[in-house]
Amino acid sequence: MDKLTFLVYSKSPETRTSIVEQLLTTDQVVVNATFTDLNSMSEALRLRRVDGIYLDLDEEPDETLASVASLAEPRPTILLGARDSDAGLLLSAMRIGAKDFFIDHRLTGVQKSLQSAQPMRQHSERAAPTLAIVGAKGGVGATTIACELGVSLQETGLRTIVCDLSRRLGDVALYFDLRPRYDMSDIVRREGELDAVFVDAVVAKHESQVSVLAAPTKLEDVTQLKSAKLDRVLKLLQDEYDVIILDVPWDFDEFSLRALDMSNEILIITNADVTSLTHARTRRQMIERFGALPERVHVVLNRASAEQSLAEKQVVEFLERDLDATIPDQPEVARKCTDEGVILRDLKEGRIMREAIVELRDRACEWCDLELPEQAEPTSRRKLIQKLRKAIRRN
Repeated sequence: MDKLTFLVYSKSPETRTSIVEQLLTTDQVVVNATFTDLNSMSEALRLRRVDGIYLDLDEEPDETLASVASLAEPRPTILLGARDSDAGLLLSAMRIGAKDFFIDHRLTGVQKSLQSAQPMRQHSERAAPTLAIVGAKGGVGATTIACELGVSLQETGLRTIVCDLSRRLGDVALYFDLRPRYDMSDIVRREGELDAVFVDAVVAKHESQVSVLAAPTKLEDVTQLKSAKLDRVLKLLQDEYDVIILDVPWDFDEFSLRALDMSNEILIITNADVTSLTHARTRRQMIERFGALPERVHVVLNRASAEQSLAEKQVVEFLERDLDATIPDQPEVARKCTDEGVILRDLKEGRIMREAIVELRDRACEWCDLELPEQAEPTSRRKLIQKLRKAIRRN
């Protein structure tokens, strides 16, 4: 039987150590991380899937319970503990669906509670969908679309990661104005088995809350990117995130072909010039020849404008298929994003492009049969929680 992954929260070092030791002695649990800060724990729960959490209610119990109540379903197994058996706390524990409540943090009988706990992966009918974004050729704006699509998905509450699979020194981290300490080559160099904790440490995060797995920044590391570990990395990410976006290099090699094969949906990005369209048509045919179902392959026209060399009708005739999405051409906005490291949502003049990206996001969710969370604006939810916390502190 696989062990359950747990997080432990307590402001007391002694209590925290005691809880971890008691959980580990059951031989049913692996403690992935411990927290003394409630905000950090809440953020970790939002970004990773764990099977259970243990919360110390000795300090700020109302605030702690409110953070658990705000978690989306399905929630991990919840274990609570406090020095005293306050009736109000017990009632609140029942309301948020806690599995057990331990007086003075003595985990007597915790084995029984753990036996009935369900691993979170069993709650999911399938792994997180993977979207591959590939340019018809270099310079068509595929990376911009991959990054902005990631931001738009993350804004709905779906935990999203953008992985830069470029072997030519990719630009995903640059677009987000990030300077990650680690990148894909650190995973490749890892000896032995990969695990979620290690991958989570390698991932960087943008202020939009989108996670980023950057491409290598050193030429000597580029050659190390092989497809051998790609399967394992993607499977781990599928357990940790709700959506995975792969920025796939346009030059088809074993690495990129394996990424396309593991993706649920493939988006080919093209411009409305003859060279880009020729490559787009050829790449679509190649992808389908390698076994991808035609309905999995979508064509997105980027930088569309009334001044483009070919009208949209001619583009459709050239490609011998309909377009699945169109992104308008706003060169000054796109240049500002790439040169200044800002995203569309932070640019007032980027509204038109952003609306097109949102439409693409909704189409992508349809293709993946992916339902948007009921809480479509996590920022608003966080503001409400912050107000609640301030009110609790005042009282």
